[in-house]
Amino acid sequence: MFTIPVGMTYFSSEAKDCSNWVQIMTGAALLVLPLIQLFLVFQKQIIRGIATTGLK
Repeated sequence: MFTIPVGMTYFSSEAKDCSNWVQIMTGAALLVLPLIQLFLVFQKQIIRGIATTGLK
């Protein structure tokens, strides 16, 4: 039960050598996919919220 950055640090430090870059990058891509999906689903609301921030 780690946050994404802590989990990736734990995952990358678990492999003592630096030859597991493929596995590290695959893990990072898999962790980012849900965030990209959420952005694509709520893109209109996010952009509308950013555009109207600070307006009265």
